[in-house]
Amino acid sequence: MDINRAIEVLELFRKVFPDMTVNQVLTFLYISRNGSIPQKSLEQELNVSGAAASRNVNFWVDNPMFQGVNVGFVRRIDDYSDRRHKIIALNERGKMLAQAIREA
Repeated sequence: MDINRAIEVLELFRKVFPDMTVNQVLTFLYISRNGSIPQKSLEQELNVSGAAASRNVNFWVDNPMFQGVNVGFVRRIDDYSDRRHKIIALNERGKMLAQAIREA
């Protein structure tokens, strides 16, 4: 990706959420790239603590607790092999945003 493309993508996010952090953007992009990802893997990919990963995911989930924002682009589901773990995936609205980013 060239620098102009990176700027275009970041501008798309900024238009929707002007106060979004870089880690929140990266969280969405990693989930988008992987389709679905265990939250534990997201922590490792972003090199952040479990608490930080959870805050970043909460920004995007359907009923987030992050500053009362109701974004609703990502869903969190139980990992059926171990219910203590969560799988993070885009919902339909998130898939539409990911597609808009790819087309920009």
